[in-house]
Amino acid sequence: MLRITIDHDQEVGVPWKDCDGCWRVISTSPRHNHYESPETYQHIGFRRKLAVGLAFQLSRYSHGSTCWSLVGDGPQCHWDTTQNGGYLVWDHKPREMGAKTYEDRRKDAKAFLVMFNDWCNGNCYWYKVERVTECSHCGAEVAEDLGSCGGFIGDDSLFDALREVMGSYPGEGYEFAGAGAWLGTCHFNELPLPAHHSRSGCIVGFPPVPPPQH
Repeated sequence: MLRITIDHDQEVGVPWKDCDGCWRVISTSPRHNHYESPETYQHIGFRRKLAVGLAFQLSRYSHGSTCWSLVGDGPQCHWDTTQNGGYLVWDHKPREMGAKTYEDRRKDAKAFLVMFNDWCNGNCYWYKVERVTECSHCGAEVAEDLGSCGGFIGDDSLFDALREVMGSYPGEGYEFAGAGAWLGTCHFNELPLPAHHSRSGCIVGFPPVPPPQH
C-alpha cells in the first residue's frame, strides 16, 4: 500500500522572484509589501506598455481570500473589489515573451494570475510517498520512503507530478494522508471539487497557513 501525504509548503517564494520570465504584480495599496505609488506609472512609456499588452491594470477582491484579476474579470463586489488595485507588468524584453499579440499576452497574463492567486492564498503544496507494510515479526507499521517533492503552486501541478510518480508503481493500492488528503481523493477518483474550492486560485482549498503579505 502506498501512503501519499499532502500538506502545505510554507517555503514557496514569490513567483516573480523564484521563477524566470514571470510577470510582476504591483499593488497600489500601501498595506502590501509589493506596493508602489500609482504616480510612478503615469508616464507615456507605461501607457504604451498598457496599449500593447506588456502591462495590465488589475482589480483586487479581498474577502477572506484574495483574488487579483484583469480589470473586468474576477469577482465583482461593491464593498470588496478595488478596481484600481494595481498593475501587472512584464519587466523583461518583449522578445522574451512567447506571446506576440495583445490577446495572447492577455491570456498569458490571466494564466499567471491563476498561479499568483494560488500563492497569495496559501495553495502551495508538498508531497511524500511511502510504501507501508507490516513487520513480519511484531506487526508494527514499516514505512519505506519512496520520495518527496515540494514547491507546487496550485493543486493541478501537484497532481500532474503525482500521477507520473504513481505510474512507476502500477497495481499498488494507495491512500492519502495529511491536511490535503481530501484533494487527493477528489483528483484520483475524478470527484467534483467542493464548491468553495476554485480552479482560478481565488478561493483557498483548505485552511491555509498565513502566506507572505500580499
